[in-house]
Amino acid sequence: MMRRSANVETPTATDATTRAPDHPQEHGFERVVLPHLSAGFTLARYLTGNAQDAEDAVQDAIVRAMYVKSVTAPIAMGVAERIGASPTLTAVFAISTGILGAVVARTMLDAVRCSEWWQRGFALGVAAHGIGTARAFSVNVEAGTFASVAMGLHGVVGALVIPLVAR
Repeated sequence: MMRRSANVETPTATDATTRAPDHPQEHGFERVVLPHLSAGFTLARYLTGNAQDAEDAVQDAIVRAMYVKSVTAPIAMGVAERIGASPTLTAVFAISTGILGAVVARTMLDAVRCSEWWQRGFALGVAAHGIGTARAFSVNVEAGTFASVAMGLHGVVGALVIPLVAR
């Protein structure tokens, strides 16, 4: 359903959640990050006065945000600030990593013949953060317990080590 205001049609909240993507690539990274790269490049070029320096600055911002995507989003955002990365971009990467990890975990763990619940849970907690931990709890209590422990340990170690490595 479209709402008309001031002769401009704007999609309502139900449109965004119920309709299929217009294009097969209208997901995750392509939809959230790529539209803003040209604006980031334009701003960087204005600030640096040089296209090559601007490209380097934009690439550096993306790489810095990717450093901390492997810890849970709240920790990742705090660490991103400490290393000079964009907390918003880092949150997008961290949440996307968690969702992807929760979706493909079963297939990947079956492929490597990981059958013990504690191992599966630990892997999900490290790789897929809170979303993976919730998924582990929905499958098995032991897996969920180990996913919680793994996510906590990974968060603490990540918060301490990533700023040292990212310098």
